[in-house]
Amino acid sequence: MKNFGNEPGSRKRAIVLKEDGERAMKTKAFAFYDSDAAVSDSPAPADIADVSASNDVSRARAFAAQVKTVIVSPAVGAKLKAAGDDMSRYVESHPLRAWGIVEKVRQYMAANIPGDMTSMRIFWEMPKSYAKGRPSFASRLPEFIDLASYIAGVPAVSIQLRKAGKNGVFGLVTLAGNIVAELTVNDMLPESLAPVRFLHTYFTGGVVSNMPLYGYENDEGVLIADDRDSRHEVNEHMDWNGTDEIDDLYFRMIGLIFAGAYASPCTGAAERYSGAVAEALRSGESVAVGGAA
Repeated sequence: MKNFGNEPGSRKRAIVLKEDGERAMKTKAFAFYDSDAAVSDSPAPADIADVSASNDVSRARAFAAQVKTVIVSPAVGAKLKAAGDDMSRYVESHPLRAWGIVEKVRQYMAANIPGDMTSMRIFWEMPKSYAKGRPSFASRLPEFIDLASYIAGVPAVSIQLRKAGKNGVFGLVTLAGNIVAELTVNDMLPESLAPVRFLHTYFTGGVVSNMPLYGYENDEGVLIADDRDSRHEVNEHMDWNGTDEIDDLYFRMIGLIFAGAYASPCTGAAERYSGAVAEALRSGESVAVGGAA
C-alpha cells in the first residue's frame, strides 16, 4: 500500500476521465486532499488517476505507464491480474468498502467482540431523482455482493435475486460458513423521502448496525449501544462538504488511498459475481458462484 504523505504545501496531480459521469464529484474529492485534478481522457504524468468509469483494459495500461497509482473498475482489475500484469500500480475502486459502518463492523469482528457472524441485511434504497446520473442499480449488484463478502471475510457461494418492480431487487446471498446476506436495492422511494442506506449485521453475541434506534436519525455517524450505555460516533472528516452519502464514500476511499491504508486486492471476484448476477436475474433461481471455494 502506498503512502502519499501529507507534507505541508505538497500538492498531488490527479486525473479523472472526461467520460466519467461523476467527474465533478471526483475532482471535488481530489481537491479536498490538496490535489490538482485534470479532466482528461489522455494519459499524462500524475500521482493518481481514476479510470474506473472505463472497462477498457488497454486504457488502464496506458495510464499505468505514466501514473503512479491507477484506480480501475473491479472488472478491469480482474482482467489485468488474469493477464499477468504487474498489479503494483493498480487499486480497484470499491467505495462501498469505505462505508463507516463497514469499517466499524470489521473492527469489532477483528477484536472478536460480537462473536461469530450469522447473517446481515443491506438496505440501499433511494428516490429516482437521487439515482439520476449514477450507475444503474442492476450494474451495481456485484458491488453489493462483494460488500457482503468483504464484511464477512468469506466468499459468496450462491446468489438468488428477485426483481421488485421495474427498478428494484431483493436478493439472498449465501456466503461460505452458511452466512446469509439479504439485499434490498432499489430507486423506488417516494421523492419526499431521504435515501435509506443501512447495514444490519447479526452475530452470536449481538447486533452491529447503523439503523436508527427509536426514530433517531444518526445521519452524521453511528449510534453504538449495549445494555450498559450508548454513544454517538461522528464521521472522522466532518469538514468535508459532501453532498450525498454516496459521494462521501468516494471521498473516504480517496483519503484511505492517500494515507496508504486502502487495501483492495484484485481477486477476480467481480467477474464471477457479474456472471452469477446476470444468470440469477434471468432465472430467478439460486445460482452458484463459480470458483468461490
